[in-house]
This record gives sequence, C-alpha cells and structure tokens, in this order.
Amino acid sequence: MKAFTTRVGALALVALGLSSLAPASAAAEDKTRVSLYFALGAGGQSTARVEGRSTSGGLDPTLGAGLRLEYLVLEYLAIGGMFEMGGYKYDGRSREADLYFDFDAWVKGRYVFDLGSLKLEAYLGLPFGLTAFRPDRADNEVGFNTGLLGGASLLFDRFALFAELGWRRRQFRRSESIFGIDIVARVFTNQLAMHFGATVFF
Repeated sequence: MKAFTTRVGALALVALGLSSLAPASAAAEDKTRVSLYFALGAGGQSTARVEGRSTSGGLDPTLGAGLRLEYLVLEYLAIGGMFEMGGYKYDGRSREADLYFDFDAWVKGRYVFDLGSLKLEAYLGLPFGLTAFRPDRADNEVGFNTGLLGGASLLFDRFALFAELGWRRRQFRRSESIFGIDIVARVFTNQLAMHFGATVFF
C-alpha cells in the first residue's frame, strides 16, 4: 500500500510539473500571429526594357516598414498576408525618393527547435502580390512583386523576435508618349532584403 501511495504521489508531481509548463509551450505555438518589422533593401539595381533594349542603374539603400498576419495551418506550414511600404532612390539622382506599397500573400515553411526555456523557429517564406508605385516625377503605376526570405525567430511566451534575409523583386509597366509615339517600358527592381521585427501571438 505504501509503495502504491508513493507511485501515485510521484505521478501527481509529474503531472503538476507538466501542467505548469504547458501554458508557455502552447503560447509559443499559438496559431495566429501579427508581426511588425523594419525593412532594409541593400542596394540592388533597376532595369528598364524598351523594345528589346535594356538599361540598368544602381539603387541606393531602401528603407521601409511592414505588417504581417499569419496563421499556422499545419505544424510546418503557415499562410497569411502582408503589407509593406518604403522609398527608394536611384544612384546619382537628385530627385526625391520613389515610394512603393506591397499588398502580398505570404506562405511560410517552418521548423521549430526546442531550446528548453525558449524555442527557435527557422523558416523560409515566399511573399507575392501587387505593388503600387508612386514615382516622384511620373504617374503612379501598379505592378507585381515576389521574393524569397529565410529567417530565424526566437519564440518566447507571448511574443517573438525575428530577423530575415532574402531577395525581393518588383516590376511594372510604364507607358509614355514621346513626340506622339507611344513607348512601353518594363521596369524591374531587384534588391537584397533584410527585415528585423517582433511578433505577437494570439
């Protein structure tokens, strides 16, 4: 009887210990997440193609910010949407910065490493969607964007801190009339992207 009581007591202590750890573990895996981040585009270049000809120019570093909402649909997969805005300038140009506004879908593959008191999430994300361009000295344009972002996120109880590194591409078509001749240019920008931000779990 004494041995049985001892075993029951030990099981009760283990159950109590697990129950005290459960909220922190569950919080780190909550399915709905909202992230706010700072976006830095490191240089890169812009390419314009007109009737088979291409001209390229460098870009100054791009500064911006973004907001992302995602939902864990599977243990290793999250989907959602994101909004990002920023300004960019061409090397050697004196005009004000051109602006972009991204409206994207977001797909993320993830894997979580348990580090004891916290967790580390490694992931690869794919943003893709529409971009609204607001050039300083031209008409507004609408185009497309995509990219590939690899990141790491430290998961705490109700929030996370993350950093991402990858590539972003944006493109649009610009139509102009010069001496009565309509010219259509395809403009592409490619940049190294770095994001730093924080996530809140719900």
